[in-house]
Amino acid sequence: MKLVIALLIFLFNSFQKNKLSYQSVGNAYLVYESKFDKNVFDYCSYIKDGLLKELPNISRRSIFFLRVYPPILFRLVAPCYSIYIQVEHTLVKPGGRDSGGFEAGTLPIPNAPSSNSYLARLNNYASMKKFDFIIEYSRINLINIQSATKYSDLRDKLLYLSPSLYRLHGTSSDARRRNFITITNFGNSEEPRRKNFLEVMRSKEIPIQNIHTWYSDVEELYARTRILVNIRQTDHHDTLEELRVLPALRSGVIVISEIAPYKELTRYSEFIIWGTLDELPEIIRNVQDNYEATWNSIFGTSKFARRMNRLELCNQLTLARWSKKINHKLTSSR
Repeated sequence: MKLVIALLIFLFNSFQKNKLSYQSVGNAYLVYESKFDKNVFDYCSYIKDGLLKELPNISRRSIFFLRVYPPILFRLVAPCYSIYIQVEHTLVKPGGRDSGGFEAGTLPIPNAPSSNSYLARLNNYASMKKFDFIIEYSRINLINIQSATKYSDLRDKLLYLSPSLYRLHGTSSDARRRNFITITNFGNSEEPRRKNFLEVMRSKEIPIQNIHTWYSDVEELYARTRILVNIRQTDHHDTLEELRVLPALRSGVIVISEIAPYKELTRYSEFIIWGTLDELPEIIRNVQDNYEATWNSIFGTSKFARRMNRLELCNQLTLARWSKKINHKLTSSR
């Protein structure tokens, strides 16, 4: 079996630009992209590692494809299951960029007429619906997708796995090592909303640095950072950037964020400092001036570690339920 899989991977890679790798664990094989997209590399790697830990519990020979739809030849060898990783912002107001043609979910837009709800935007829906399972990084997105009639065929496929990346930081702020005092990590700082914010910060002489080229070893970046500021890219795309803020929190970074709708659904919003876009500059100045006290108020109690450990446990339980579901399918198909 292993030789057959290796041969099929070799044949596939001979004709495709995006190369595949694989690992065998017990009865199962995991096939995945040899190089994940740089913007989501750490989350995809986290999912891959989580799957590899769970695959020993798969009872029969099978092949799992992560972010790859199974080529037909693999289906002749063993049962195949495909896994999609959903990283879009789905919580979009009507009229937002790339929002045409999407229907509304049931999450109301704050401070809007009661009849106005967020759109449930999935640009990759046509590809996504072909997959057997869909991993979602955001509970806000998850609820938004589940509430849209158009996506009813996805509901039984969805798995929520929080981006609980990186090891938990210790009990010290380690301020001397954190030489990046305050950062943003906007991929495009020329987006009008973010550009205006950085200009306001400069005009108020509040030090801040945009780090936009640090894609590998992001854990090291966060280990050297005191404060991360999170600003949404547009006025219409409202999903909280959890792929950014949760890993930063776990690394002991104080996260100051523009208020995000339905932030309580994250289950860790109490550890983030929130404010409106206009309020953020003075909030940031205050935290810079009172860094140690602020750090201790967030990370200096056992509650933070308990919550982070709980998020990790929930991910493990989700994958355990997933493997049981797979085993049921495998048994039923015999």
